[in-house]
Amino acid sequence: MSCITVIVTKFTFRRLMIQLKNNYRNHEAIVQIASRLFYDDSLIATYPPGHDIFINPKKALVLGSSEYPVLFHAVEGRESGEQCLFNEAEMFVVLRYVRTLLDPEHIPRLKPSDIGIISPYREQATRLSEIINYDNLTVDTVERFQGSERKVIIITTTRTKKIGFLTDYRRINTAITRAKQLLIIIGHPRLLCQDEIWCLLINCLMRNNCYIVEDGHFCNDVEYGLINEVHVGSRLS
Repeated sequence: MSCITVIVTKFTFRRLMIQLKNNYRNHEAIVQIASRLFYDDSLIATYPPGHDIFINPKKALVLGSSEYPVLFHAVEGRESGEQCLFNEAEMFVVLRYVRTLLDPEHIPRLKPSDIGIISPYREQATRLSEIINYDNLTVDTVERFQGSERKVIIITTTRTKKIGFLTDYRRINTAITRAKQLLIIIGHPRLLCQDEIWCLLINCLMRNNCYIVEDGHFCNDVEYGLINEVHVGSRLS
């Protein structure tokens, strides 16, 4: 039984919205996740041209040898602010991913306009836009990405103290499905796993070798501090 099948058998969601069944945007792994979690297993992947451009074991700086283009990057950061929330540790991990993805040696070659960065929190998005100085690279909140798509979406979940509206599945569905070919989620796994759907998704990615840990983080956490075969240091420049 696949890990996504385990998710759907353990947790059934009311359908959040009506959508055409054929999905012409996303890689089939992203379609499968969204379909099982949010659409009662009704979406059909159509394998659009270029859907697997990141599956290149010879020179894939981000995915390594994985053929599953969804990553969870565990960061033991700290949320700051009271109403305007931000997380500096996650911000700098996002910046490293952007630099790696735009490296001329990266396969496939990407332009800044191919990458979108999403945070549920405006302050995090604002601060990220100030340190990521690439023209045409969009950094914004979930709501502002509605109707948009990018080859790569990086989601910075930001929270470390309380899960907040990260349990708003409409927003999570929107954020995940903006990614056409590669989805990277950065966050605090122990906090997120207070929510059942996040926990099942993270555990799924762990079992698929799509879970990596920031250097020096979660060192004393047996459950969430495990480091994959391909260490984050060898994936990111």
